[in-house]
Amino acid sequence: MPIKPPILGAKAKAAQPKQRAPDLRPNSGVRGYGKDWQRLRAKVISEEPLCRLCLKGSHSQRPRIEAAVEVDHIVPVTLAPELRLTRSNLMPLCKSCHRRKTIMERTPLRQP
Repeated sequence: MPIKPPILGAKAKAAQPKQRAPDLRPNSGVRGYGKDWQRLRAKVISEEPLCRLCLKGSHSQRPRIEAAVEVDHIVPVTLAPELRLTRSNLMPLCKSCHRRKTIMERTPLRQP
């Protein structure tokens, strides 16, 4: 029976399973997302199961319907840590809206 030749080049890299880099951050409880946050997060998503920004149509001309999978702090915790567990400072978002909002918050304004 013939022996299968080894896979070489780019195909060899694609054939290998990707390894995930180790997460060097402290666990979620240490970062401030313990049981109290998990309970509040579940409450927010059960009260508003759809992404608030998609429903507003804030990133396109017309509203979309996307399931909320993230809960975002409207005013970031770094600016107002006292609002971390305040319901009025939380909004449910889909993954793409949460990513877009986070990038906008972390990117300094560009000067013309």
